[in-house]
Amino acid sequence: MGSAYITTLAFCTLILSAIALWGCSNNNLEFIQGKWERGNLHFYDVWTFEGGRFSHEFSITMMNPQLITGSYQIVDNQEDRLVLELFDIRAPHSGDPQEVAVVRDREADTLKIGGRIYERFSP
Repeated sequence: MGSAYITTLAFCTLILSAIALWGCSNNNLEFIQGKWERGNLHFYDVWTFEGGRFSHEFSITMMNPQLITGSYQIVDNQEDRLVLELFDIRAPHSGDPQEVAVVRDREADTLKIGGRIYERFSP
């Protein structure tokens, strides 16, 4: 085999790998879009991801709801796990950028954010 063949093969492999990784990124990004919730009679906790913007609203019985909003971008993407950087944060006590890990479970249609499981409320 000539070096041109090996170079072409290596280039094609690189291109296919990049496409596969890009597809994984898009799948994860598409999957998290929408509203995700957890809660019971005493509290609620809702995350919404929509086109680069997020909101996180939570409340405990007898307390005013807290709303955090801002923007997000993917900083790490591996199979079913994303790390999002949250920035331009508008919140009562914090505005510094922060990272949050998001793990998807396609079969259960849930997300795990900060170790807590959220169910899809709306697409």
